[in-house]
Amino acid sequence: MNYWRFRLRVYRSALYQLLDSIKQISFGLVALFPLAMPALVLIPLLALNVLADPNADNPLYFSTLWGYLLFAYSWVAMQRDGITAHHYRLYDLSLPITQRTRQLTELGITLYAANLLVLGPFLLLCFMLTQHTEEIFSQPLSVTSIQLMPIFGLTLLTGYYCLRAVQQKLPWLSLLVMPVIGLYFADVVAKFYWLGIWLAAIVIERYTPINRLSLGDFPNGIWRFYLQADVSQAKQNLIRYVAIILLLIIADICTQSVKPTVQPYVGNFFSFVFGILLATKLLDILRLRKTYQFYLAYTPASHILQLCYGLIYCLLYTSLALLLLVLFAVFDSQQWIFLAIFYLSAQMGILTLSKYYLVLPICSPIILWLIL
Repeated sequence: MNYWRFRLRVYRSALYQLLDSIKQISFGLVALFPLAMPALVLIPLLALNVLADPNADNPLYFSTLWGYLLFAYSWVAMQRDGITAHHYRLYDLSLPITQRTRQLTELGITLYAANLLVLGPFLLLCFMLTQHTEEIFSQPLSVTSIQLMPIFGLTLLTGYYCLRAVQQKLPWLSLLVMPVIGLYFADVVAKFYWLGIWLAAIVIERYTPINRLSLGDFPNGIWRFYLQADVSQAKQNLIRYVAIILLLIIADICTQSVKPTVQPYVGNFFSFVFGILLATKLLDILRLRKTYQFYLAYTPASHILQLCYGLIYCLLYTSLALLLLVLFAVFDSQQWIFLAIFYLSAQMGILTLSKYYLVLPICSPIILWLIL
């Protein structure tokens, strides 16, 4: 077995474990929508239709670009251990392999892990260059740059974030802070300037040191127990919050694309999806309590009080997602009420019906309609 086959086998083994964890986390979504997981594969391909169009609306282009880059970075970052052969690091370093060969192999595994997310924009750019060669050389350079700039910028940024995902540093400014602020200015800034701002944010974050935050002595007790469990399962929390942000972007695009008369129904549907997705955090808490039930039995808090702490922590955990919902402004007052109803009914279902917890949130709007 050569070195490439060894690294590829290590990556595939880690990928199978990752896919199993994704299935466990998204059990509620798959149970509700059996075709949801295969449809997720088509979302990046559909996004290319918007990102390659120079005439697309600026807000739609900005939201789609952010979602595509976030999805690409997160997908590769979740496979970091398999790409770098982290669990076989000592054995890997003992092999008679040069550093250059190791780096080229890691680059090949990274491109293999990113697959269509990188190849899609690159192949589309090559297709546009080969099919419209005469038009490119016959028209002015300014016109050509405007037409090719969206897809060229997407190819460049996607490649950068896929390579960046293998490293340990999080692109906090260019992929989190700047896009959230940019939501308020997406309609007044042109695509060319947005790409320039994105590159400037990348340069700033690369040369700006960021220090790790320490919990210190706060919080204490069972709160620290829950928080430490989330810190140790950072990959699963990353999957959940990436899913929330991607759903927010999809909801924002859908509400902008449909007619005003249809927007309330779209908002009601997404309030149902978000209510269930946020409530499933309680499944992790209950699973954690079951694993450490003997330890929790010796704590001074009673069983009911510990359960109340879990519900409060679940609400605090989802507060960031609720803040993102406020920033995106995709829900009106009625849909916020529906979101609260679906969230509470899903939690009641998790506590009472266990595996069939989706029955209560599905029946809750029917019961509410009958009462009203």
